[in-house]
Order: sequence, then structure tokens, then C-alpha cells
Amino acid sequence: MKTFIAALALLAVLTALIITNAACINGAADEMLALCEAFPRDSEEFNARYEAISAAAEELFDLWDKYFERFSATIGFENIDRADDALTELYAAAKNRDGEAFIPAAMKFKDSVRRLRRLENFNFGSIF
Repeated sequence: MKTFIAALALLAVLTALIITNAACINGAADEMLALCEAFPRDSEEFNARYEAISAAAEELFDLWDKYFERFSATIGFENIDRADDALTELYAAAKNRDGEAFIPAAMKFKDSVRRLRRLENFNFGSIF
């Protein structure tokens, strides 16, 4: 009986850790996606709002650094690398005032973060 209770306690702790990790990753992904919503859809808008966009790109880069280890603990590196590459392109384009390169990089990063978020959700698609 003691073994059964110990196994149930271990299962409860493990389940709590998994749920906490998923909630943290989903919260971080939501925060990043909210920053991405402010990004422009064309080069003219990029040039008109360059200062705000550059600040948002900087904040996004810092957020990615902050949560990178948590993401990489449970998500495959193929998916992490895709988002990391897109963010690097986005950040470099923002710093170089290159609106033509920024737009596709922002779209790629946003899609990558959505995929990372979907991988951490509790659904049959992310399990199988």
C-alpha cells in the first residue's frame, strides 16, 4: 500500500510540473505573440514607426533569451532553431532599418512561436 501511495504522490508531482511548465511556456509564447501583433505589415509602415518597432524587437529578443532554456527543455531543437533563426533575422533587420527583410522574418517568427505554443498545449495533435 505504501508503494501505491508513493507512486500516486510521484504521479501528482510529475503532473503538476508538466502543467506548470506548459502554462509558463504558453504564457511566454502569448507574450511574444502580443509583441508580434504590433509589427508592421509593409515597409512603409515599418519606416513610419521604426523607433517603436525597433524597441519591440529588442524586447522580443530579451524575452526569447529569458525563456529559451525553458522552451528548449521540453520542445525539440528543430522547432527551437526555426524560431531562433527567425528572431535573429527579425532583430538584425530591425537594427539595420531593413523593412523588406523585417516583414518576412516577423511572419516566420510569429508562425514559429505559434507552433511552439501548439506543441506545449494539451491536445491529441501535440501528443501524436
